[in-house]
Amino acid sequence: VLVEVVYRPDEITLLVTDDGQGFQMPVDFDALVEQGHYGLLGLHERVQSLRGTVQMSSTAGQGTQIRICLPLSAVDQPAETVRDPVCGALIHPQQAYSSVVYQGQRYYFCCPVCQGAFQHSPEVYLSEK
Repeated sequence: VLVEVVYRPDEITLLVTDDGQGFQMPVDFDALVEQGHYGLLGLHERVQSLRGTVQMSSTAGQGTQIRICLPLSAVDQPAETVRDPVCGALIHPQQAYSSVVYQGQRYYFCCPVCQGAFQHSPEVYLSEK
């Protein structure tokens, strides 16, 4: 595995290349689940939550390359602790699993279960406030 990190004034780029088994690349990232690549889908979701981009290429029998670009001004996060709207856990925004903007406000989540529950029925968790 080769890992390369490039720092620029406006972004950080991470390039990971391996010479492993590789796999057939799906047309879109959601299809990664059908192939059993849950970690790659999770990686893509996290990078998107930071307003970054992911590019993947892979060839069966030859390996995989992943390029992640994250803007340094990715997300304006509050400095204080925030509360997960689903389970009530107190978390630091920079350590949150993910965040979602709903009706103009950003909500932070401790885990994918809480994020999924919120995205399915946000009004349930916001009406309790």
